[in-house]
Amino acid sequence: WVYHQWNVGRYTPVGMVYTWAQLDYTVENMLDRTWTLWAQDLGEKTNLSTILCQKDCEQIIGNAFCEQRADYNLCNRSYQEAMTSRFCGSNFSATTLGQVRDALVWPADDPDVGKGMEVLWYNSLNMQKHQPRPFHLYIANPLNGTTLVDVVHSALYSRNYAKYAEMAGISYTVYYTDYHGMSEEDYGHTRFRSDDGKVWNYRSSHSWIKAPGVNETPRASLEEQILYHCLVLGKECSVPSLGPCPSLATSCPNPARDELDSIQIV
Repeated sequence: WVYHQWNVGRYTPVGMVYTWAQLDYTVENMLDRTWTLWAQDLGEKTNLSTILCQKDCEQIIGNAFCEQRADYNLCNRSYQEAMTSRFCGSNFSATTLGQVRDALVWPADDPDVGKGMEVLWYNSLNMQKHQPRPFHLYIANPLNGTTLVDVVHSALYSRNYAKYAEMAGISYTVYYTDYHGMSEEDYGHTRFRSDDGKVWNYRSSHSWIKAPGVNETPRASLEEQILYHCLVLGKECSVPSLGPCPSLATSCPNPARDELDSIQIV
C-alpha cells in the first residue's frame, strides 16, 4: 500500500496471507492510532483491565527496552516512568481505553520522523489511499486473552482488517475468535468450530469457502492458506493434509502455546 503506489511499473503485489496479524503500529509502547482501533471497537469507556492484564501493562503502555539491553539507547526514561506510573499502578483498574488513547499520542509534528512514521505504521489508513488490483487479503487471528502476546496479536485486528478492507474495496477473507466486547454485529458471516473447540468467526467478500477444495480443509489451517496462495497466483492446486505445526519448545514459556495447534503460520 505504501511503496507500490510509487513503483507500479516495477512489481505487482497480488495478495497477503497473514496470521497473528497486526494492523496499525505501534502495538508495544502502544500509541494513539492503535488505541483508537480498540476504543472504536469496544467503546472508549471500556476499562483497560478488561483487555490487558496488569502484569503486562508496562510492556504495552511503556517501552520494554527500558529494562533490556540494546546496541543503543532505546529508552525515553522520563516518558516511561510518567506513563507507566499513571496507568499501570494504582490507577490501572480505573483506566479506560479512551484515557490511554488521548494520553499516549505520537508527535506527528516532529520535523524529523513525525509524518514519515505514520506513513509506515498506519495500514488501515494506507489501504484507503492505494489498492493494487487485483489483490486478495487473508487474515487469521486466534488470540483473544489479556496477556502481552494476546494484545499485540489480538483477534480484534483481524476483524478490523475486514472493516478497512471493505472500506477500500479490497477482496478479503478473515478469521478471528470471539474477543471481549464484541457485539452480535461483530460475529462472522459464518462461525466454525475447530477440532480443539475453538470457534472461528469467518468473513469474506468473495465467498472463499465455496472455492474448490476449501471445504475439505480445516478452517485457518496451513492447507487452507496454501489454497489461498493458489487463488491469488491463479493456480489450480491439490493440497494434501499436512497436520499441525510443531508447537513452541516447552523450554520457551509462551501464553499462546495452546493456540498453535489450530493456527498455522506461513
